[in-house]
Amino acid sequence: QRPTIVRDMRTTGWFLVEAASGAVVESGTTYTDALNQSAEIVVKYTQDPKLGLWVPATMNELYLGRTGNMLLTGTAVYSKFRSFKVTTDEKVTIKK
Repeated sequence: QRPTIVRDMRTTGWFLVEAASGAVVESGTTYTDALNQSAEIVVKYTQDPKLGLWVPATMNELYLGRTGNMLLTGTAVYSKFRSFKVTTDEKVTIKK
């Protein structure tokens, strides 16, 4: 829907892939707007032996102003991943 909150933003991204398994072990995205303000987000992944999946371990964010001065940084650390199971049941009834 118009108008959008974010406009005229260049975006680039990348993935670091483990050659042997094809697993994504790191990903990054950079956003730059028309005023040369930018944001970089990098996520590192780790293999969770309990789940048998690659899961996010950390996410680092860096936000820069027009002149390259640092405005904000942030780090998220992820842990205690759990698996949830869902079961469903379907019954089809035909009304006559």
